[in-house]
Amino acid sequence: MELYIGGTSQGKLQYVLNEKKLSESDAANGNELPLDPPEGIKILEHFELYVRRLIQAGTDPAETALLLERRNPDILIISDEIGSGVIPSDDFERNWRDSTGRVLCLLVPRAVHVTRIICGIGQKLK
Repeated sequence: MELYIGGTSQGKLQYVLNEKKLSESDAANGNELPLDPPEGIKILEHFELYVRRLIQAGTDPAETALLLERRNPDILIISDEIGSGVIPSDDFERNWRDSTGRVLCLLVPRAVHVTRIICGIGQKLK
């Protein structure tokens, strides 16, 4: 599993597609992926939206993220950084932001590579 993080609209998907020689058809969107993660996922874009949907469904995002990795050990996970900036006053938004950060922290030690992408440029963190 590899993890790619960065701000919104920073070219994360394009970076991954170029680096791995894949196409957009290889990418699943976290806003559309079934909550019970299937096998055969090459790229999961918008992981943060997947976590949001899991929380809304009352499902533990940490357990599901580990299941996603077990079913797809070579998956490339792309997530927007949503923990910077103003702290939301809304309880759900704050919980989503915190939960996404905790799940990403859970995945980092398990990842083979972690790359932060800024303006389309990858910075290897791990």
